Parts: sequence; C-alpha cells; structure tokens
Amino acid sequence: GVATMDEDGEHRRLVHEVKAHNHSHERAGEGCTHEHHAHGHAEGCADDKCGHDHGHAEGCTDSNCGHDHHAHHAHGHHGHAHSHGEKADSRSASRFGVSSFCYQRRRPFHPHRLMNVVRQLPVRQEALALTEVLSKESKAGAETKGESGAARSPMQALIRSKGFMWLSNSHTQIFYWALAGKHFELTQYATWWHTLPRDEWPESKKEVEEILSDFEGEFGDRRQELVFIGVSMDQAAVTALLDECLLTDAEMEAYTKHWAEETAGPSAAQTA
Repeated sequence: GVATMDEDGEHRRLVHEVKAHNHSHERAGEGCTHEHHAHGHAEGCADDKCGHDHGHAEGCTDSNCGHDHHAHHAHGHHGHAHSHGEKADSRSASRFGVSSFCYQRRRPFHPHRLMNVVRQLPVRQEALALTEVLSKESKAGAETKGESGAARSPMQALIRSKGFMWLSNSHTQIFYWALAGKHFELTQYATWWHTLPRDEWPESKKEVEEILSDFEGEFGDRRQELVFIGVSMDQAAVTALLDECLLTDAEMEAYTKHWAEETAGPSAAQTA
C-alpha cells in the first residue's frame, strides 16, 4: 500500500544519502572513513558487490554500489549534498568516534546463524518475527562471547541500524531489521516485488523504474540492505559477522533448487 511505499522511499533516500555522504568524503580526500555525524539515520554501505561488498570497508564499498537506491517499493531518492554540514560532521566523528556504513549483499541469510548475531546486539532480547520462524531452535548455545565476558562483540558498538533482510527460509517475504538505542525489532515487512505479478505493481512509470533499479539476476530485488551507525564501530568485524550468516555456495545451490520446485508446484514435481 501507500504507507509501505512511503517507508520504502524513506529507506531508499537513507541509503542514497549515506553513499552520497561517503563518496563526497572520498572526493574530498578523507579516505571515505564513514566517520560522520550520527544523522539519526544509519549511514554507509556494504554489499558484497558495492565496491567492497557494501559493508566492509569504506563507505559503501560494495561491488554493486550501483544500487544507490535499494528499498524495493521505493520512491524517489534524493541525496542532498551535505556540503555545509560535512565539516561539522567530521568534527563530531573525530570527537565522538561515530561512523556509519551500509551492508548490502545479494544472498540470503541462514536464519539460525543470524540469530547468533542478533543475540550479540546491545539490547534485551525481545519478541522477534525471526524467533517465530525458528521456534524449534534449541536454546542451547545462546550465550555469546560478549555475554560470557571472553570478548566483546563488535555488535555492541551499534547505536542505530535499519534495513531490509532476505532469509533463506522465506523466499517471498521481506524482513525489516530496526535497532534504535536499546530497542530492536526484526519483523515481517512485505513481499519482494519479484514475487508479485506486474498487474499488482504501481502504474507510475517512475515508480516502476525505481523498483526495477533494485533488481539483479534471477532473484530480482531480494537482497540484504542494512545501514549501521555506531560509536568506535569496527566495520570490518561487523561485516565479517554478517557474512558468516550468508548461505554458503552449497547451501545456495540447495536453496535455488528447493524454491524452484516450490514455485513450480506439485504437478511439476510429479512429472520431474
């Protein structure tokens, strides 16, 4: 509906601003450290295709940092040039150690492995849509290194995060990840545009172009797109934790086969 598209549009603008901000720092010779303001809206970018896999290292280093606007039902993405505020932002970053980046990948997360990362967030564990999906998962092994005191999880540095998520056990459903202070939610959001027939898409040519701009390969607009803001945040470590949650090549092959059969339906399976 309209509300969903408005939220998608806001997410798209957020991702675009993060990338634009980081790229402007790059041009200014600041090394794209992503150390900027805590704009209230997580910023950066880390896709396994955005230059550095959008989530590793330097402000939107995704080899696909071309989807400056990933947020599927998205509306126009502006991207104001933060020229007048960049110096102040840089000073804030230097003083408080605030930095941000955007993690983007074109591969689903394994929900069980993702849960181990969720448990490392600096919040109380709340009712999550993900836990419902994993209702049969054992509580064993819930303790993380951060909780046992052996080591502090890099996820503890986060103060704000939001974005869309693709889980391997839900081929059609988008999950929405949101962290603000001590509050965290992981909930079902909407369906990927790729799963909807064209007659259910918007009629606006501009909106259709924006939707298609998020498409890539056989899985369409399915992707990971999470923006993070943290204090003294180790971007590489956060990225590494999330990358470990992605399906392996073997798992991805099984995933593709499974959902192809599910989509084809029982009649196709019987004739195979």
